Amino acid sequence: MDVELNWQIDHEDLNAPFAKGTPFEDEENTDHGTSVLGMLVAQPNSFGMTGIAHRATYGVMPAVQRKCFPAPICWWEGDVSGGINRAASNLRAGDVLVVEVHSKGPDSGEACPCNCKQHEFIAIEYWQASFDAIKSATARGIIVVEAAGNGAMNLDAARYGGRFNRAQRDSGAILVGAGTSAGRSPKCFTNFGSRIDAQGWGENVATLGKGDLVAVNGSSDPRQFYTAGFSGTSSATPIVAGSAAVLQSFRTARGQDLLSPGQMRLIFQRSGTPQATGTEATRIGRLPDLQDVIGAFGNGPCQQLETRFTTRTLSQYVHDDGSRDVCFSNSLVFGTCFTADTCTDLARGFDARTSVTLFDAATGAVLATSGPGGCGSGGRIDIDLGRGSFRLRVASVGRSSGTFALSHRNSPQFRVPLDPPILQPF
Repeated sequence: MDVELNWQIDHEDLNAPFAKGTPFEDEENTDHGTSVLGMLVAQPNSFGMTGIAHRATYGVMPAVQRKCFPAPICWWEGDVSGGINRAASNLRAGDVLVVEVHSKGPDSGEACPCNCKQHEFIAIEYWQASFDAIKSATARGIIVVEAAGNGAMNLDAARYGGRFNRAQRDSGAILVGAGTSAGRSPKCFTNFGSRIDAQGWGENVATLGKGDLVAVNGSSDPRQFYTAGFSGTSSATPIVAGSAAVLQSFRTARGQDLLSPGQMRLIFQRSGTPQATGTEATRIGRLPDLQDVIGAFGNGPCQQLETRFTTRTLSQYVHDDGSRDVCFSNSLVFGTCFTADTCTDLARGFDARTSVTLFDAATGAVLATSGPGGCGSGGRIDIDLGRGSFRLRVASVGRSSGTFALSHRNSPQFRVPLDPPILQPF
């Protein structure tokens, strides 16, 4: 379900929704909602776009209500919390609810750096009624993915009274910031801070709506509008929401339990591609990587590690109910020392029981294994390997969860003598 203001539901590249409320009739908002839906569920056909979760069914619910008293005197009234509640009533545990609205927060006293029309706009959960509606949805197991807002604000600032401090209150939603499409740096307008869980592209997104890329049947037919410039935390949020839907589908297809809101949020916090180095002070989190996440459940393909260089380290996420396989080869006749090490985040309440096992890829024979353990202790193996192909399996046990690293170097145990031996005649 998508909560905002309006949509072009009869767009040529969309199926009909399973649920919808009465939308707020406004052209700009219509383009916005249509663009969000295009990113999520545009159909895989011979034209237009293909949504991230294009096989999902979807619904839409406006964040406003039309009121009349007495008829025919009518007006539109903002109703974000009601929109969220109405959307959630159409969903069940494991489904995804997208919140695509933000609003102007307290005065910051800061100069506007960009996007001044939305300066100081913040995530909608700042307001208690919206927070309560989101909290109610996540308590029912619904995955709520919420735009962080385009106000260029630090949500950790004191003026917000700790409302974005998870230690004080936590809606359970995944809050999404906006990064650059090339480099994952925070966009000038994105809100940021410790409450942000993940990022998506905040620029250059091709999707439905607006018609600045293609207006197939001319400017009078928005049912065939396409754009290449959807942006903001508005474009970032569907990337995370679509990824969440695909991950739930992946698990359902394999008979696994659906992820809870807390589990899903933790995955996006810890997996994927980190934001650009040197920008961590403006925290917007990682960019989702579904191949990485699926591999963490032990169902992805063996990930190839390039080992032509003297030293290469690979760090990846390992989920608590799966494993990950990494394949690599060694072309040197003389030994190369390979080290595999697992680490877990005890601060998040996980124990340290991860293990690593090394196999000969050709025969399946176990070459080395570690007992369950933590960083640099039980969860570590060191082995000298000659020429061949190998598979490393990193597995979690119980409630363990974390990362692992695989590195290699030329083995110090194999040295060529400085001088050849002296041959003596018989």
